[in-house]
Amino acid sequence: MTLDTMLLAGAGVLLAALGAARLSSSVGLPSLLLFLFLGVGVGLWVEFDDAALAHDLGFSALVLILGEGGFTTKWREMRPILSLAGLLATVGIGVSIVAMTLFGHLVLGLDLATALLLGAVTAPTDSAAVFSVLRRVPIPARLRAILEAESGLNDAPVVLLVSAATAWALGESTESPPLILGMVLVELAGGLLLGLAIGWLGARVLKRIALPASGLYPLGAMGWALLAYGAGAYLHVSGFAAVYICAVVLGNSDLPHRNATKSFAEGVGRVAQIGLFGKLGLRPPPAAIPIDPAKPNACNKLADVKLAATIDKATNTLKVSGTANAPVAGFATALQAGPLDKMNPPTQIVLLRANAPDGATPQVVTPVTLSLDIPNAQPAYKAVRVACPGVPDVELTVG
Repeated sequence: MTLDTMLLAGAGVLLAALGAARLSSSVGLPSLLLFLFLGVGVGLWVEFDDAALAHDLGFSALVLILGEGGFTTKWREMRPILSLAGLLATVGIGVSIVAMTLFGHLVLGLDLATALLLGAVTAPTDSAAVFSVLRRVPIPARLRAILEAESGLNDAPVVLLVSAATAWALGESTESPPLILGMVLVELAGGLLLGLAIGWLGARVLKRIALPASGLYPLGAMGWALLAYGAGAYLHVSGFAAVYICAVVLGNSDLPHRNATKSFAEGVGRVAQIGLFGKLGLRPPPAAIPIDPAKPNACNKLADVKLAATIDKATNTLKVSGTANAPVAGFATALQAGPLDKMNPPTQIVLLRANAPDGATPQVVTPVTLSLDIPNAQPAYKAVRVACPGVPDVELTVG
């Protein structure tokens, strides 16, 4: 995809998301739900399976959303309920994690590490949803402030706990649960203190410095908040706690162009919400199910098999790829390299294999992807013969 195409598609998605936000305010649906549906729609044409990129984009969006939540939080509403919100974000989340861990371990039969990971993932509230929805719901200001503060603070300890629980579930950590809990508390406290320090320093700098354009002050404020996250990650303390507290300090300081800074933060937060929930709607390509050689070959059950063969001259590789329709979900399919047909040179034989799923499966025609790369391709290849027991061979001309 070219840069021009990416910009065109990105602009279209952004404008569609703005329309979805307007529609949500009219019909009373959360805009985040419509952003998710928008991502599902985009996913009909776009496949996304880069786990590392998904992790980085998700963390980046969460940092911006927490920053927006901090900038728009009113200290006069937050101060009376700070201790209660802190208890909910720590003790309350801890109780939820313990309850879900016990349910997963005793009822669902999960091992303790996996049950703890399930509890850590499902216990916290979603800050993007809280900041987006609660400010449109007519609830008492005190209750809204408690929930917003709790949501802004709970991401920090939970992200640390999820990372530790993941390492434990994968057998990559030998630390005991009390040690993990202590590490979480230390990193959380360090993030809070770091956020306070950078927020105080950033407010003093922005008050004293004379920038040449008013639009630079919102950028500067957001830059200080992002600096808090980056410094927290570098110092191995909670960057999420640091960015939220730093943004709270900056948002409640007497900064130049303070209203413009808050409006800018809200816009950045909205873009992050669109990106985060839109990304959640994207579908990965269907995962390949491995072939079991002990099972009978059910390739004759496949329909609409469409294959093509080409030679990649740069790598000297014969590439056979295409699609087929399986009669039910759960079919395992594969192309396997066979012998070179020396009686009809130069023809490469490719074996089509398929395993029908065990047990009852939904009777839904399911597209499957077929691909095979054969290195050291013969330069004189003319055809590829695809063989499947029970059906006539299919001969492909090498393009």
